Amino acid sequence: MEVESSPISEDRFGQELDRKMWITKGARFNAHQRLMSKHIWSIATISYLTILVIITTLIQYIPAISLTAQQNDVISISAIALALFILILSLLEASKSHQMKAMELHNCARDVSTLYNRLRHILSNPYEQDGVGVSKQLTEIASNYDEIMNRCQENHDVIDYDIFRLQHKDDFHLGLLECTRIRVENIKTFIPYLALILIPPIAIIILIVLL
Repeated sequence: MEVESSPISEDRFGQELDRKMWITKGARFNAHQRLMSKHIWSIATISYLTILVIITTLIQYIPAISLTAQQNDVISISAIALALFILILSLLEASKSHQMKAMELHNCARDVSTLYNRLRHILSNPYEQDGVGVSKQLTEIASNYDEIMNRCQENHDVIDYDIFRLQHKDDFHLGLLECTRIRVENIKTFIPYLALILIPPIAIIILIVLL
């Protein structure tokens, strides 16, 4: 036996649509910003590692620096290994298409934002426009919203939604612990790039000193 769902009132439908679109556009703008940051970090990391390879290779030819044969071998092997790693990293990062995904999410957020402004206008002026009732206008906006979401192949991540909650912590009643957790999770997104910047030169220096 099927249980019929209770009909939803026009006011409640409008409020739920308002909140859903408000969250979606905010989270997707955050996703755009996060992915663009990852794109910049990716380029900066690869550029830095490339410079590191060049510097590591040139160290052997600086007269003021006296190196043993073993140290020269370590530098040569490190430079080759790092160059191969950069090649692999470049291919992996290119396959992720951070910038392209960011632009798609930004365009989606802008479309939702435009539709959201129209919704806010209707909710603040609940009367017929051009002979069209409020209920029909809300249904049309909901349909347009679904079309926008279906056109966008990308989706924002949980961290993008969490950052939005953090930006509106009073509306979501976030405590200090939850705010701290979200900030830590956001920082963790960029830790791999920071590790790639710090670990290789430290490892090379340690190997040279130990030999």
